[in-house]
Amino acid sequence: MIIIRSAANKDIERLRKKLATISIDKPLSHPDVLQLSHRLDSEINKFMKQSKINASK
Repeated sequence: MIIIRSAANKDIERLRKKLATISIDKPLSHPDVLQLSHRLDSEINKFMKQSKINASK
């Protein structure tokens, strides 16, 4: 499970950095920023859900 968490953390961190970079040049209401923000939210939600499932085992 550590490997999966590590991969998920890397994906989340990659998306977070990309969002930070893109939001420098584009307003927060720009469709590209919003789309990336939603993707990041989705990845974080999946990670948290999986963490919760694993904690209950």
